[in-house]
Amino acid sequence: MPHSATLQARLQKVLGELPPRIADLFAPHPWPSADILALARLMATEAGIPEKCGRADCRRAGRCRAAAIGKAGPACGAHWSDAELARLEAAAEGMVFAHLLAERRATEMRKVLAP
Repeated sequence: MPHSATLQARLQKVLGELPPRIADLFAPHPWPSADILALARLMATEAGIPEKCGRADCRRAGRCRAAAIGKAGPACGAHWSDAELARLEAAAEGMVFAHLLAERRATEMRKVLAP
């Protein structure tokens, strides 16, 4: 019987640690800036922006290699048409919205699992 009591105590300890460990699975995710940059690069490449870009590495590769977008981004942003910019903005907003919803769900799960 002593072995059974020890096993039961160890099992209780593991079970007690389980909810916080599961809650860790729902830890906050980083802001999707890298995903949005990848999306912008892809859309720029699809729109033929690299051929017009002032950066030689973009022209040589035939694809956008920008390290940032927006005010901190490259000058090739001037080559985007209004329709392409609207499409990029809509897609980025969708990514941000999805991120916010996922974070809301994860926060609720953490509250349930590790109050």
